[in-house]
Amino acid sequence: MGKKLLVGLDGCAVAETTLPYVALFARAHRATAVLVRVVPSSSGRSTYESGSNANQADGGLGDEPGETLEELRAIYEAQRYLHAIGVRLGLFGVVVETVVAVGDPATVLVEEARRHQVEMVILATHGRTGIGRWIYGSVAHRVMHETDIPVLLVPPGCLRSDDVVRASQTVHEPSAISQDLATA
Repeated sequence: MGKKLLVGLDGCAVAETTLPYVALFARAHRATAVLVRVVPSSSGRSTYESGSNANQADGGLGDEPGETLEELRAIYEAQRYLHAIGVRLGLFGVVVETVVAVGDPATVLVEEARRHQVEMVILATHGRTGIGRWIYGSVAHRVMHETDIPVLLVPPGCLRSDDVVRASQTVHEPSAISQDLATA
């Protein structure tokens, strides 16, 4: 089995700040990036997986009892989103698997990290503190404390993506990973 990295993406621009790091680590270690997007559920159901090529669904939409039209739309949009991210990473030679899951984000990320036997989890933090963190919680904090797998947290504005590109050039051939990922 090859090396794998798990990347939690929630669809926001902050989460996508992890992508240059994902490309850097995946290329440097010849690892597969397992992209995970979690759709909230009102009924606490389990996982839908969208396949290793980021464009075929293993689980069919509408297969679970009680799925609402809103959940089906959210699952479909999550699959499309991860497919687009997978295509962008694939342009730089990163092999991608995608998982769209329904449930609690932290719980799903920990379960998927174990299921895929990943070497590292890469997550963005939203930089919330105080009351904001108390109200909204911290998925990254929960994942860190609920698994023994190393977790790389990327805070907002941690490094400019140019710095990551320069670092990646020492590992592999020169590229504009982060610049192209940011504009793709």
